[in-house]
Amino acid sequence: MLIFAANQDIKPLRQDPYNTDVVTDQIIWNLWQISRLIQGGKLPDDTLVCPASKKPFMVIQTKMDIIVRSPNPELYGFKDIRVSKKNPVPEIIK
Repeated sequence: MLIFAANQDIKPLRQDPYNTDVVTDQIIWNLWQISRLIQGGKLPDDTLVCPASKKPFMVIQTKMDIIVRSPNPELYGFKDIRVSKKNPVPEIIK
């Protein structure tokens, strides 16, 4: 069993190919917290905010999903930074 465990791939904390700075990492951490909330059926309140702009995250509810986006992804050099109930892993779009 130990041999099998040693041969398993180590999974990354996030699945994007971009290098990020400390502030972008903070927004990703916040999105992980928000992901946990929406997976549990709750919406985020205004305590988790964009680290750069201090604005709350944008929550978009549709019939099929709940999407939570950074209010200012351009401050981090990206087109979108988001998480959703259907896709609980924070996603960065260049």
